[in-house]
Amino acid sequence: GKAINFIRRSFIYMMIGILFYFIYDLMVCYRNGMPLDDFFKSQIYDKFFYQFFFMNYSLSKTANHLWFLIALFTVSIIHYFLVKFKLTKIYPFIMIFCLGIHFFFSGYFPGFEELDVSLFYLRNGLYFGLPLFALGYLMARYNFHTKSWFKYLYLGLGIFFFFFQIIDARGLILEMYPSSVLASVFLIQFFLGLKPTKSNFYYKWFGKNMPFYIYILHTAVGRIIPGDSSLNGTYLKALVVLILSFVFYEGIYLLSKLLIFVKDKLTSKIKLLQI
Repeated sequence: GKAINFIRRSFIYMMIGILFYFIYDLMVCYRNGMPLDDFFKSQIYDKFFYQFFFMNYSLSKTANHLWFLIALFTVSIIHYFLVKFKLTKIYPFIMIFCLGIHFFFSGYFPGFEELDVSLFYLRNGLYFGLPLFALGYLMARYNFHTKSWFKYLYLGLGIFFFFFQIIDARGLILEMYPSSVLASVFLIQFFLGLKPTKSNFYYKWFGKNMPFYIYILHTAVGRIIPGDSSLNGTYLKALVVLILSFVFYEGIYLLSKLLIFVKDKLTSKIKLLQI
């Protein structure tokens, strides 16, 4: 059912990311004159099964951000077994327990900063992906839009907690904060309140998978920007990378639409000639 489809979709997303950066890394290595033997060795590491499925360590040295797609795939497998054995009712406990472990060992709580653990052990499907998926799963079970104006309330709360992160951080640079989780929750509810449809402008021009493609592309786009660029190390570069990623994605989308249009035209002409 839906749990199997979730595994299938997350596997496809993961493989798209891995394949894209495999080709990207191969092109970079070719440009730099790196021997193929060294390239293929760089794509494999020791304790592969443990590192890949439990630590969600990316194959690509360029695309460390692919850990999220690997984590999503591992979460989809865990979700399948929870559904199969009718254990989804424990999601609230999973969420609280896993988030508690993440915040405790990330050094978030005052007085326990010395327990700060490397993100290598916390940024994975178990302590990052699974509790946030559990939160999304629980959110999806309720209708938070009984009034049309609620979406503006969620937008306001989302913006508030987005900026509240500055205070919540207390000078700590962590992967996430409770305020960032709340900001995400309210912003997601705001976007859900917009109720996009297939005929909607956003759906048509941005596409329902646009966030996924931008997530895949942004690291490659960021590396294409010259290393001596004045944008490096600035928040402005992040914005430029986001815009260029969207332009790149939208260009591919429009090109595919053009090719389909040309194909349909050629097919119709061939049918007319056959008549």
